[in-house]
Amino acid sequence: MASALAGEISKGSIWYVVLGVVLALTGIVLIANPLLGGMALTMLVAILFIVNGGMYLVNAFMARSGGGFLFRVLLGVLTIGVGVWIYTNPDKGLATLTVILAIVIGIAGVLKIMFARALTGVPGVGGLLFSGIVSLVLAVLIFAKLPSASEVVIGVIIGIDMLMSGITMTMIAMKVRSVSNTLT
Repeated sequence: MASALAGEISKGSIWYVVLGVVLALTGIVLIANPLLGGMALTMLVAILFIVNGGMYLVNAFMARSGGGFLFRVLLGVLTIGVGVWIYTNPDKGLATLTVILAIVIGIAGVLKIMFARALTGVPGVGGLLFSGIVSLVLAVLIFAKLPSASEVVIGVIIGIDMLMSGITMTMIAMKVRSVSNTLT
């Protein structure tokens, strides 16, 4: 598994480097403007809920005879309602998203650590392990600062996570590419 993944990374290494740099730069912007990042994420989530709810409603009316019409309409209305609530109460939406983010980053940290263990022997995998540990620490920090700092924390945490992910992706791609070049 590790050698197959290394081969894939080596083939598209330039794109991994580009994506890594874009992630790292986006992370720096979010760290510098944490409230902007938090509010932007909150508005995006609100819009996604509204669009998703609309899609439930469209589906309900398009497949009326398929059963579950009332449930799909109720799900659509509920989803739109949540989106509108988040959009009109972005501060409360941001606090809620902060809790969800802490959970997701914590789970991502555990998965990165597990993935790093599975890739033992792949050049640069130590960066993935480090990124997983950083994600776990960030999740703990978010929970420790709630609710008072949710407006700043979410932007900074997302920024740090994106910065670390970008650096890690770039490091792995460059390391795999250099090892691949020495073997050919």
